[in-house]
This record gives sequence, C-alpha cells and structure tokens, in this order.
Amino acid sequence: MTEPPLRTIGGDPVTPGVDLAGLALRTLGLGASLGSALQFLVLWGTRALQHDAPPSDTPDVGGIFYFVVFGTMASMVVGGGTSWALLAPVGSPWRRAGLSAIAAFATLVAAAFAVPVDANLGPLALLGAAAVLGLLALWAGRMVSAWYRAQA
Repeated sequence: MTEPPLRTIGGDPVTPGVDLAGLALRTLGLGASLGSALQFLVLWGTRALQHDAPPSDTPDVGGIFYFVVFGTMASMVVGGGTSWALLAPVGSPWRRAGLSAIAAFATLVAAAFAVPVDANLGPLALLGAAAVLGLLALWAGRMVSAWYRAQA
C-alpha cells in the first residue's frame, strides 16, 4: 500500500528537499530592493525635473505629476512582477500573488522613506540610496540564482 503524497496545510503537494520558503524570502528581498531602488531614482528624476522650476503654491498637474505617479506605479510593478516571475515553483497562485504584493508594498514603503532622505540629505543621497539598494538587489538575485542552480 502506498502512502498519499505529503501536503501542506493549504493542500499543496510538498516536494521533499525543495525549500520554497527559502526561495520566497530571497525573492521578496530581490523584488523589494529592486523596486525600491527604482523608486529612489523616480524621486531623483522628479527633483531633476523641478530643478529650474520657480516655487509655487499651486500644484502643477503636468508632466512632473505624471512622472511621480506612473514612476511609483512602475516601481511597484517591477518589484511585484519580479517576485511573481521568480516564484514560479510555488504551486499556489494565491501564495505567489500574496508574496508579490508584499514586495510591491515594500516598494511603496521605500517611496515614503525616500522623501525624508531627499529633504534632509539632498538629491545625491537619493542616488546613493538607489545604488545601495541596487547592490542589495544584485546580491539577492545571486541568492535566487543559487537556489535555482541547487534545484537543477
């Protein structure tokens, strides 16, 4: 008599020796840091576009506004989309979506953190933070790549 396959609490089959939790953590780090690096670059680009603009009390709903809004959305899509793509071994689309949403939300948190960095340290600090986050994304990407190589 054969035993039924091992399953998780959610009912997904478990493959012995495959560490999906390790993949999830590495992928979240990659998605969040990549999206955050892009978000810091979006704010830096916004500051570069505003450089010669005179101060104003009325908001300008023009190119800069759309750059900030769509740049922030694009950063979130990059963070979440990267996580979604790399979490392909996770069988449940709900788990993949939840983990990808966490990476996208972490990008949005970085957007909130970028504003005080710019206000207190200036636009060059935004580039420095983007570089550090980019290096962190590179490191996390190497860890994800190592996970995939170990499964082959």
